[in-house]
Amino acid sequence: MYLIEVDRVPRPGGYWILSGPPIRWKQYYKGWQRTEEDLKQEQDEIEDLASRLCWKKVVEEGDLAIWQKPINHAECIKDRNIHRNPPICDNNDPDSAWYKKMDTCITPLPEVNSPTDSAGRGGALEKWPQRATSVPPRIRTGSVPGITPKIFQDDTKLWEDRANNYKKLIPPLAKGRFCNIMDMNVVPTGIGKDALGIIYERGFIGTYQDWCQAFSTYPRTYDLIHADSVLSIYQDR
Repeated sequence: MYLIEVDRVPRPGGYWILSGPPIRWKQYYKGWQRTEEDLKQEQDEIEDLASRLCWKKVVEEGDLAIWQKPINHAECIKDRNIHRNPPICDNNDPDSAWYKKMDTCITPLPEVNSPTDSAGRGGALEKWPQRATSVPPRIRTGSVPGITPKIFQDDTKLWEDRANNYKKLIPPLAKGRFCNIMDMNVVPTGIGKDALGIIYERGFIGTYQDWCQAFSTYPRTYDLIHADSVLSIYQDR
């Protein structure tokens, strides 16, 4: 179940790195106080499930083993004739995450025209730092209803102007002294459009959050917290 959930999270072609037991068990089994048979069986089970998830083992070296998620499921669908378990989920929304129960099936990737095409929502991403301000693939392909490239570009310009103003009001911000900055209004749950995928495609980190609940983070973490219309969103709750 754990690896099935791990498979759901990375982008097409993303990687999973395993460090520690049972990797390199032949050398460390005594220190881990486990038997060779037990550790070998554990690694064999991981290797088997990774294969059935259609992952490709990239390398095992030192204390690390690295697997890569497929860029699409064209071959994986054919492979279900051999590996029927776990099956590929039916009608599964890969972007659904808030209070979602884990399923014992593979979250399907978007369909592609060729086995060599990436199933990423809209294609390749720009390199950083252009990635932060270029139109994300999900918007280019219309995957997020109601958000067009023009709307995105206008919003980007608006926030550039606001950020420049904040830098005048808070001089340390302009000097790059603030590392951890959070916008409270990125993806409030159950309200408006689900733009979390766009946040990640821009190279940022986001999360779902209901601000009527506690935010799961270590205290005293952020240098700056920004809020835009958050109080008005929740005023009737």
